Amino acid sequence: MELTIFVAIMGAIAALTAWPFARPMLRKWRIDREARAMMRAQFPGMRELQRSREDKRGWVIDKQGARPR
Repeated sequence: MELTIFVAIMGAIAALTAWPFARPMLRKWRIDREARAMMRAQFPGMRELQRSREDKRGWVIDKQGARPR
């Protein structure tokens, strides 16, 4: 019984400590999810396709992403 209460209190303290750091990430994730849902609703035939390097001719592909030449 005492162990259960101790674990519950420590869990609550850990959650309250982590919440300020996790909140911006969760907010960004929610905004991105809503934006993807809106795009899918507006353009139902369009899906996120993985493209190979050959499909993106005229583009520079590096570790920072893809951009026009």
